[in-house]
Amino acid sequence: MRFKSEILSFTTWFWSVMIALAFHGLVFPGISQAAALADADSVKILEDRVKADSKDGETWIRLGDAYLETGNIKGAERAFKKAIQYTKSAESYHGLGRVYMRGDSRFARKAFPYFRQALGKDSRLVEAQMNIARTHILLNEMEAERAFRDVMAIDATYAPAYIELANWYVENDFQMYEGELSGLYEVYLQLVPNDAEALY
Repeated sequence: MRFKSEILSFTTWFWSVMIALAFHGLVFPGISQAAALADADSVKILEDRVKADSKDGETWIRLGDAYLETGNIKGAERAFKKAIQYTKSAESYHGLGRVYMRGDSRFARKAFPYFRQALGKDSRLVEAQMNIARTHILLNEMEAERAFRDVMAIDATYAPAYIELANWYVENDFQMYEGELSGLYEVYLQLVPNDAEALY
């Protein structure tokens, strides 16, 4: 169990470093700068569209997504609130939940009602239920286990639920769940047979 945890911790560290280097253009030179410029162009286009039609809820959703991609949390919060005002759609509530999920524990807890409202609008929106599970993990809450199971109930083929639940067990050394690990990894590999991470 400890060896598996060390492997997973190293994998997380490695990709965090790679992402940071790529962001600063130190890995794959030119790609991060080009992506940043493309993101800035997308944001400007969407901002112009909502200026032209401030009640276009779908564009507010897209703008909120774009702000999240570029790290503009305040802008994303405003955009998704506008989207809720004009669409009251599952995607708009889910978007605002994702905004609060990015904050500290006080703000992360605010995400729950928006994810649940999103599920109230669309009970098959598996990403909203998955983010409930992830928020429980951010808050170090045992309710994460039940939330992951709810994801599987919505969509038994949603692979991230299996690997993230298994990794949560491992990283917290929950020995009472050791018997379930092989089953979770087995299902995950059936769904994503080429993912070597689950083989460690």
